[in-house]
Amino acid sequence: MSEKELYVRGMLKIWLLFFLNKKPMSGYELMKKVEEFTGGKVVLKPGAVYPMLRKLVKEGLIEVVGKGKRNKSVYRITKEGGKFLRDVRRKVKERLRKREITDAIGYFLWPKEDKELREAFSRVYLLLFELRDSRSIGKDKVLSVLKKITKILESTKSRTSR
Repeated sequence: MSEKELYVRGMLKIWLLFFLNKKPMSGYELMKKVEEFTGGKVVLKPGAVYPMLRKLVKEGLIEVVGKGKRNKSVYRITKEGGKFLRDVRRKVKERLRKREITDAIGYFLWPKEDKELREAFSRVYLLLFELRDSRSIGKDKVLSVLKKITKILESTKSRTSR
């Protein structure tokens, strides 16, 4: 099994719950949402999605709420599914704060960089995550900070590529 297949298999449950948390959808709609979300890098097959949807129904995390276009089942997240998603988010936040995930991401993305540079990348990622997650700072402020960082990086990149 390829790394991409392992990643998709591990993320499938989370993606389905994430999108169903936004609104009820059919399996086909969910496949299209994941494809759109990943910029076309992940194209799910019905043979992966529908068994997972049946499993999520059995686990009580989602339920069938009716039929949509072409008599397709429409699913929605249950209270238990919402709780599961919140628990996953909380665990990811904990691991981010402990730097377990950011260190792994830094090493995966920049394996040839020295430790100090990887740690700097990880710190920036963690700070951006915490800034966005802060209840006291609104979306506009986070967007403003990200635009400033982007402008600085683009300016630096254009100066170094001359």
